[in-house]
Amino acid sequence: MRIPFVRHWKLLLAWLVGISIGMALFSSSSPLRARAQSAPHLGYGVNPLSSSDPGIGTMGFDWTKVFDSPGTRLPYRVLRRVDAHASTLSHLSAWGDWLENEARIWADGIEAWEIGNEPNLDASYGWAAPPNAADYTRVLCEAYRRIKRADPTAIVVSAGLAPTGRVPFTWNGHRGYCAPGVGWCPGYYQDEREFLREMLQAGAAHCFDALGFHPYGFAAPALAAPGSPECGPNDFCFRTVEVIHRIMAVEFGVDKPIWATEFGWLVDPRQVGRSECWNDPSFSGRHWQVVSPDQQATYLVQAYQWAEANWPWMGTMLLFNYELRIQRGPALLLPRM
Repeated sequence: MRIPFVRHWKLLLAWLVGISIGMALFSSSSPLRARAQSAPHLGYGVNPLSSSDPGIGTMGFDWTKVFDSPGTRLPYRVLRRVDAHASTLSHLSAWGDWLENEARIWADGIEAWEIGNEPNLDASYGWAAPPNAADYTRVLCEAYRRIKRADPTAIVVSAGLAPTGRVPFTWNGHRGYCAPGVGWCPGYYQDEREFLREMLQAGAAHCFDALGFHPYGFAAPALAAPGSPECGPNDFCFRTVEVIHRIMAVEFGVDKPIWATEFGWLVDPRQVGRSECWNDPSFSGRHWQVVSPDQQATYLVQAYQWAEANWPWMGTMLLFNYELRIQRGPALLLPRM
């Protein structure tokens, strides 16, 4: 989801430590090798404001995401997200040159690369144009070729797909597609399941080592099964990633890991001393998603436990988020997932 919004999770993550999420997390005191040899099962990660924050290691996370060059070898395994938008196609070769050079420079400091973010959305932090899975696949394949040439051991992760819910419309031949003037659609975006199918039909499986997805929990408990009443008609729940895996593995025969490059639950700001956030316009559409601090802590622990016990295909899971924020004048923008 979009990065520049307040995330007031620091105290809540400390709560997780108190209720023993450390049982499943790697010890931060264990020295890391200069490079990870492969994607661990599970990798425990976080999307932080600052990847140098010592709280990441204190909580036991062994992966962190960065959105630019990390500057130095970090004491965690690193997933770097790079921008990829529709405009990238207009200078794809030059972009590939840049990316290949970055991968070569950071071969000993970055274990994995995520190519873009939520390309099934037309938002500025997504594809920034009407989504097109085949076009995104072209960008992804260029990135894969360049990164592997610079660093064959690097893990290439496709952009985390946004859970949009079920869209019943077809637009310009694309199933599950919203566009202005079509039904109740407020903008351009594509059902993540249909976008994935179009990606795989375009050959994307040859251009990633792990598929990126954002299995946010919304208001559903962590253990709610897709298709259950708790997940609602849109399957807005953490375990909806099981459907994503089924599409990839069963429909297309692709046996590759999935990485949850963002996931989590949105805490009720009124219960963490931020009552003013509840009525902020940027939060008005999120009321239905909130959970209590106790629920959030429980669901996060259960999510890691479920993945460890039931999903051999799940790779690294990166909690969203840890202290990401921006300032707009005197007021902080509010939590959003």
